Parts: sequence; C-alpha cells; structure tokens
Amino acid sequence: MKGPNNGAGWAGLAAGNVITLAVDTEYQGAETLTIQFAVRAGGGVRVQLYHSPDIPPPPRGCFGRSFTGRFGERVLVLPAKPISAGLSPAGVLADILGLPAADFLSRHAGDALHRQRAGDRGRGRAAEPSRPPRVEVNLVGHFLRADLLRAFGRDFYAGLLAPPDRPPAVALRDGRVMGFAGTGGVADRFADPVVEYVADGGAVYELRLGTTDTNCVCGPTRLGDLARSYVGVAKDETLGDADKGRMRAVFRDPARTADAYRYAAQDAVLTLLVAERMREQHADLYAGFGIPPGDVPPMHGTPGLQVANLALQHARHTAAAGSAVLGAAGDGPAGLNRLKELARRGSAAALSDGRASRYGKQTGDTHGGLLYSRTPYTFFHEAPGQFRDLDLKSCYPAIIRKMVVYLGRPVVLEPGHATWSLEQAVEYLHEHADGDHAWFVKVSGPIRGFSNTLIPSTVDALSNDNYRSRAARKANASVLGRKDRDGLRERADDRKYTALLTDEVNAGVVTWATWLMIQALPPAARRQYEGLRAETIAFYPRKLAAGSGAEFDALVKKYRKGGHAVDWRQELDLDGMTLTTVEDVDEKYVSLRYPVGELADRLVELREGAGKDTAEGLLYKTLANTVYGVFASPFLPTSNPVAGNVITGAARALAYAMTQALNAHLVITDGVLYRRDRVPAGTFADRIKKQPDYPLLHAADVPFIDPNTIPAADAAFTDWYVGHALRFFGVAGRPEYESLFRLHAMSHKELPGVGAAFDGVFVDGSANYAKLVRAKGGGWGVADMKARAFGKRQKGRLAAWLCRVYRRDRFTRPPRAVCSGRLLGLGDALAQTRRAITSARTRAVVPLGRELPSLTTYKLIKWSAFVFRTARQRDGVLADWRRLTQRTSCGPELLALRRTFGGSLTAVAQKLFELIRGGDVRLNRLNVDKLWRPDAVGLRFGEEVCGTRDKERERFVAGLAVADADPLTGLILDRRSHAAVREASALVRW
Repeated sequence: MKGPNNGAGWAGLAAGNVITLAVDTEYQGAETLTIQFAVRAGGGVRVQLYHSPDIPPPPRGCFGRSFTGRFGERVLVLPAKPISAGLSPAGVLADILGLPAADFLSRHAGDALHRQRAGDRGRGRAAEPSRPPRVEVNLVGHFLRADLLRAFGRDFYAGLLAPPDRPPAVALRDGRVMGFAGTGGVADRFADPVVEYVADGGAVYELRLGTTDTNCVCGPTRLGDLARSYVGVAKDETLGDADKGRMRAVFRDPARTADAYRYAAQDAVLTLLVAERMREQHADLYAGFGIPPGDVPPMHGTPGLQVANLALQHARHTAAAGSAVLGAAGDGPAGLNRLKELARRGSAAALSDGRASRYGKQTGDTHGGLLYSRTPYTFFHEAPGQFRDLDLKSCYPAIIRKMVVYLGRPVVLEPGHATWSLEQAVEYLHEHADGDHAWFVKVSGPIRGFSNTLIPSTVDALSNDNYRSRAARKANASVLGRKDRDGLRERADDRKYTALLTDEVNAGVVTWATWLMIQALPPAARRQYEGLRAETIAFYPRKLAAGSGAEFDALVKKYRKGGHAVDWRQELDLDGMTLTTVEDVDEKYVSLRYPVGELADRLVELREGAGKDTAEGLLYKTLANTVYGVFASPFLPTSNPVAGNVITGAARALAYAMTQALNAHLVITDGVLYRRDRVPAGTFADRIKKQPDYPLLHAADVPFIDPNTIPAADAAFTDWYVGHALRFFGVAGRPEYESLFRLHAMSHKELPGVGAAFDGVFVDGSANYAKLVRAKGGGWGVADMKARAFGKRQKGRLAAWLCRVYRRDRFTRPPRAVCSGRLLGLGDALAQTRRAITSARTRAVVPLGRELPSLTTYKLIKWSAFVFRTARQRDGVLADWRRLTQRTSCGPELLALRRTFGGSLTAVAQKLFELIRGGDVRLNRLNVDKLWRPDAVGLRFGEEVCGTRDKERERFVAGLAVADADPLTGLILDRRSHAAVREASALVRW
C-alpha cells in the first residue's frame, strides 16, 4: 500500500491519498503512560512513541533487530518524545514523517484565518470562501473507545470539543466506532470533520480526521488473533494480564522497561498492518461482485454499515441496472443516492410515520427470534451421553439465500373497526402480493384452549382494543430501562420490546412461514390463530413490483399521477359524522425486486473458502450474518421491516417446529437443547390431547423414539429430522412444508475434547444454561456456560457453585457477588464526569472507555424462565419482581430460605409457575415484601452489595476530579464545558 508523499511536505500530503495513522496507548487509571503511532512511509513502517514524564524513556537498543525483524518488512522506530499537552494530529504527522516546521492552528483559529484571507466581497458581507487544500487522516485503533481521548494532548481536545467562548464546531460521535463529527449541518455530520489547520508559509491546509476501529470491522476480536491470521505475526505476550493492570510499575522496573515499550510499540504496528490487509480484503470483496473501484466506499464503520453499502451497490449494479429514473449507471454517487431514497421509503422510520400507520413506532419494529425455556421449574437434568445442542446452520443467511427484498414503499393497510381476521388478510395477500417475501401482518386477539409459544407480542402494544385510551397519552413509547443511582441505563431484560404470552397476542408478527406453522397445528388451535384480528397489513403489491431497472421506469411512468400537486383528497360528512380520506396509490409505491440471495451466497462461499479459523473467514461470517441486521436495523439506509420480519418470521417458525418436534428443553433463536432419548413419537396433535401444556413444558413421560434409530452425522440427521417433523405435524407429502423444513442443514455443536454429546445441563432462564459432563470419579464438570451480562471470569467463579446447588436442589445462601464493570460509552462517561464535577466542585476528566467498577449478583430464578399469560399479568408480576431485585439484589430464590420451601429452588419455581398459570397478576400470595423487612436476609444482602458497589463507584468518581496538575491527555471539563460537550454530542448522534 502506498504511503504518504512526505517528500513534498504538507503540499504533498494534501495532494495524496488518505493517510492511515494507527494508534495505541498504554495507561493506568486516568494517566496515559505511552502513545504510539505507526504510519507507512518511505517503503516501510515508521513508529513514533510518546511517553509520560512519570516513566523512563525507552532504553538504548530497545528496538533492535529482534523487534523490527518480526514483522516481515522494514520497521523504523523513531526516538521517543515526551507527551505534551499540545500534542495534536498535525504535530504527530510532522514528527513521524519528518515534515518541515509549520504553524498548527486550532479549528477556530484556522476558520478565522481562512475567512480573513477570503476577504470581504460586496457591501461588507463575508465571502463564502472555497475550501483550502485538505490533508485527510484516518486514525485507526483497536478499540478506539479506550484510546481516542488519550491519543492527543488535553489542549487539543479542549480547543476542539470544549472551546471556552463559543459552541463547538466538532463533537464526539458516540457509537461502536468512536469518532468526531461536525455540528454545522447534516452533510457536516456525515463527513470527516476538520479538526486542525496547518499554516505552512503562505499556504493553509485543513486537516480532516476520520476513524476506523479494527475491533469492529469483523466484530469484537482480539488484536493478536487478527494479526496472526491477517499478517502471519504472533503477538508478543511478554506482559501478562496482571502486568496490564499495573503498567506504571512495569515501565518503571529497569528490568522490564524495554519489554513494556516493545509490547506497546508492536500494537501500533500490528494495528496498521491489519487495517491495510482489511482494506485490501474490502476492495477484493467489491471486485468479486463486479463493482468498479470508483463505487467502492471507504472501509469505515461497523459490519452493518459495510453490508448496507455493499447491498446497495450490488442492487444498483444488478436489479436497478438500466433504470433512468434511479440513474443506476454512469452518473456516480447520484445513482446510489436515488437508490438509497427508494430504500428509505420502506424503512422503519417511514412505516412508523403517523401518516403511514396509525399505530406508530411499533409498525416499523422488527420482531426477533424465539427464545424461551421449557423447564421453568426443573433446573438440573442428567442423562449420560444423551444431550445435544442443535443449530440451524447459517440460520439467517440460509433464509436470505432464497429471498427477494423489495426496495420501495409498501402499502400499509389498517382496516380499523372494519375488522379483518388473519385468515382474510392472508387470502387477500395471496391474491395481490407476489411471493412469500412481500408482506407481514400484525395481529392481536385472544388465544383460548392452546398455549401460544409461536407468535411473540409487542410489549406495551397499541391495538384496536386500547387505541382510544392510549391515544390520550403518548402511545407506544419505547420501553426504556430505568436509571440507577448513577444515571446509568440498566441493560435489563425488561427493555426487550417483544414477549411471549400464552393467552393472547398483541401486535404480533405473522409472515408466510408463520402462517404455514399455523396451518400445521391441530384444528382447534389453528382456528384460534386464524381468527386473530389483522390490525396492520404491510405488503408490496404484485402490480407495483418491478423485476428490472427498465420495468421500474415503465411502472413509474404508468402510475404517475401528475394532475394534482397533492396526493390525497378528503370529504367531510357532518350528517354521518365521518371524515373520509382517499390517498393516491401512485408512482411513489413502485418497488424494485432485489434478489438478495446472490449476495448472501457469495458471502457464504467466501467464508467457506477462507477457512473457519481465519480472520478472513471470521469477517465473511460476520458479514453474512449481518445481512439480516442491515434490513432489521432502523439506523441504516437499507432498513426494511418487511424483509426483516420475513427473515425472523421464518427463523421463529423453524425454531418452533424444532422445539416441539424434538421436545426441547430450551430454544434460542436458531437452536435447541434436547435429549436424544426423549424425542417424541406420535404426532403433535396426540401430544396436545394428552398434555395440553406441552408447548410450554418438556415432556418426560411420553412414548419416545428409540435413540439408536436417530442418525448421529449431521447430514443424515437433517434428512431424518425433516421426515420426522413432517410426520409429527401431520403434513407429510406437502411440498411447501418440505421446502420450509429443508431451508437449513442441521448442525450439532461440539464441545472441545468432548464431542457433540454431553451428560447433563442446568437451565435457569431463557438464555442461561450450562453443558455438563460427568468426570471419571462421578463428579460433574461445567464444559460450557452461557450467562447474559457475565464475562468469562465471572462465569468461572459461579459455574461450579451453581452446578452443585441445582443438582442438590439445596439453596442456603445467595451466591457471592462477583466483581464486574461496565465499559463506559460517551453518555455514561459524561454522566460520571458530571458527578465528579458536582461532588468535587472542580474540573474532571471524561473516563471514556474506562470500566466503571461494580458488583454483579447472579439471580437463580429469573422471570425470563416463565411465559406469562397476558400483558396485564406480565406487567403486574414484573413490577413486584423488579421491586424485589432492587431491594435485595436477588430474585425469588430467597423464598427457598423459608421453612415452607425447605431450601428447594424447584419448589419455589414450581409455585411461581402455578401462580402464573393460575392467572395471578401480583406476587402477593408469596409475601415477597417480607424479604426486605428489617433484619431479613434479603435486605441485609442487598444493603451489603449496594454499599460495596457505591463505595467502589465513589472511589472511581473521586479519581476523575482534577485538582492541581492536569493530566497531559484527555478531555477535561468544568460545569459549563460539560453542558456544551453533551449538547454537541447529542446533536450529531446518528
């Protein structure tokens, strides 16, 4: 890759390509110990280090051949320099490239100089100056959230982000990829902003700074793993995890100073080399689709943004080819912008608009996968060698490979009080919509005599039944987590906006695959679903869907109604007290069919060709899995709720079929945990007759298939499963079900050193479980554990204790709280800064990317293990449940300490299950309020956990205050500048 043209000075940089500048930092607490940059220049890689005055400089000979020879190319490490408060991007470029002396101006000073040089024109009004030559820099890091505010000096950040006498022209942009954005307008916010100016003799150059995070390109991945795969260089792990927590002492230790500097410098070099290889792979990916280099966007952002850009370019060069209206060929960015505008007509924002749908935001939401436990009150399960973890292989990509995505505005039909049943809606759609991928229906109504575990409801849904009462207040508000005492958003499960309800459906999504599963149910259950009220029908009419660019142009011409400036008319009948609105279905509703399967196929092929254990393979896997996300995400230009709901609807239908046909213990989106010796014989209808709650509960006493007749190999198992599912649901010989069940190959997950079979599981929630194996001595070992919100270290401390408690069904005390922390994003970091400013009455440093210390308690009995009957019941029970958790830091497992339950978690969970199935809407009958009375175990435990957590957080906040000596790096704020930074960052939030 060609490096910057530093031989011609700043003029050469302004005339060249974007400069890739890799950065890494070493730090301890608020102090930045070293900053290291790497850039490609002069046929090799140059490295410039800066170090804190608090540690010694690199010793002589620190970066000899043993260091530079590891990278397979020439690496030059320049003499280290002290960190200064004025260190800026231009200063770093001058140091690392050996540029001539120049003046570096702040954004404000440079803007003023530029306006002054432009002069005044005409009646004293300032001229609109043409932009000066630009030096474009892309700052690349691995996890920039930790490094961005340490990469330069405090004076640079203060002048750029918190000037004392004016609103900032640049703000911090929060997100997975941290960066900067201009505050001037929409275009300014989406372009790399000017952060500094360089005055070199008579010339002025603006320096624009963008960011890339190698930790986001293919999902969170360790730098060492990326380097090994992309560059073929293993990371030097001379320093261990313990050393990284005490870096100041390591740098100061004469015997280890050189090791610490080599460890620091290598990360900057590896980040640069990995980023270069990622960009090459990015270009190759587009070339493989026949997309010319001029249409390849920069490799910035997350996998979602990468795939969104790729999908639009692919659609532009395939489905939209030949369209003059879309301008898909030969007109540069304009064609892509027109295609984006077409796609936005079908976005979540467009469907959520009050004119498109009276039900507001929920219309544009995409419902997720199926997730629930069928063992709500049985925690421990054992059967030597019988347990399996089964996945739908490449779940979402396999669905997408058969799909057509419609780009454009769908028709949204809402009958209101002219009630349509789901059956009527589907009949109408079969007549007017083309294919299985062009529609979804949102339905509401009761389900009687059958436990619904197929269609999740929208939480806090707006429906025909509550529309008038809900319209008086703000309907369909987002379900946000509460704030704790530190102002941090809780990442609790109750933030989810869908929930399974057994006795009703509220704004649930039905797609073609859902409808097929409904038709496979026993007649009484099927009639319940068919009679649900269709409240929103979103679809792409067959007559308005184009299969090519030329057909798109012809349909636009055919349906254009140019006789009126507006596209609606209204008639008011005061005698009948009605206001009738008629809207034209015109060229705005013409859509373009985009066969997205080619994109998914190619990404899957690239993944398989790259190899499963390579970084390239990981990237292609991430991109393939992200194709669904770019349609489901409301924040991307490809947002398409119809496509997103079709994909997740198919996954839910298939997961539901697997769960029932295999008598699974647990289902999570695209996979199930099941027992090979408990696969039910007979049919689903037989099961429902004998056990009406079979959809909810794992069956232990029914006729089962001989496990020896079930194939072990995945390919053979897939064939067996399809035949079994067809027989189980009574749809053998129906080609549509054969096609549905064969969408995926089946894959059993293997445990390292164990294989696909394991001996037991414990399940204590909708997504928390552990796979267990018997040791030779008879004990149990936890081979793998999934626990939301708990890291590897925390799970390691809990696994054995949980296994023992669940196996013995003996609860005597809450589990010990484990140390944890939350990596602070911008919003939470600013909240902690505000606390420090308020408490210390002084300035404070923004702790972006630092970990807020905390204690986490593991709740053994979780509400997610239970499926509630109605939304009213769920709201009432969860209100009591949350109060219990807030006051005791535990769940209802504390009830097991009462004599009534004798320490049995199973007894408590079974009582909860019976209470929920009995229809109780509160936990009053369990007297949970006694758990936080004075001197109760729950209250004492809760106070101890909260007290310890508060002390740790107070110590953390106190460490942010700036007393005498300011840190050399970072963003330091007082009360006024804190408000300005917060407002500017909110302004540029995407």
